[in-house]
Amino acid sequence: MKKNPLRAFMTNAMVAIAAAATLSCEKTGSDSGGNSFTIDPSEIIISESVKSVALTAVGGELPITWSVSDDQSGRIVGDGMRVVYNSITLGPNQVKAVDNRGWVATALVTGQGQSDPLTIDPSSVTIPATVGQYTFTAHGGSGNYKWQCGHGNPTTGEGKTFTYKATSTAGLDQVIVTDDSSSAYATVTVTSTP
Repeated sequence: MKKNPLRAFMTNAMVAIAAAATLSCEKTGSDSGGNSFTIDPSEIIISESVKSVALTAVGGELPITWSVSDDQSGRIVGDGMRVVYNSITLGPNQVKAVDNRGWVATALVTGQGQSDPLTIDPSSVTIPATVGQYTFTAHGGSGNYKWQCGHGNPTTGEGKTFTYKATSTAGLDQVIVTDDSSSAYATVTVTSTP
């Protein structure tokens, strides 16, 4: 039986291509991943209860240089393929990793509750003097609520709600709630009793 030279050439060529492809895809030294470079997780959500998040470089080649765009909001602790992002504030930030090849990966940091401003519900009430009372509720902010008012009883409080009790003095009063970084106001109109 006679061998087909074209068929032998094609078979040898395919074997050579497959071998070359296998060699070019092998990992070398500290390379942990091929043709992409990312940070896992790529979106980091921080809050008052979650201030540190572990990050992993996926597909990078050591050494990896880690940085943040705003070192007043947070910083990177550690080095290598796995580090920790520690938040200082709930402000936004960007984590950047640059590997040995010059490839860049980023992750975005957002603070939970950043876009939810501190408010009081309701923002205005009218109640009668001496017997009137109303419970206000704080929404948004960091959740560490402290209340105060000028003439009600009590004049201070803590927590999500605050019950304002009118004294015998008619007129305007203001209820103020604060959290760790902001304030909100509500107006109380106390009417005189007949």
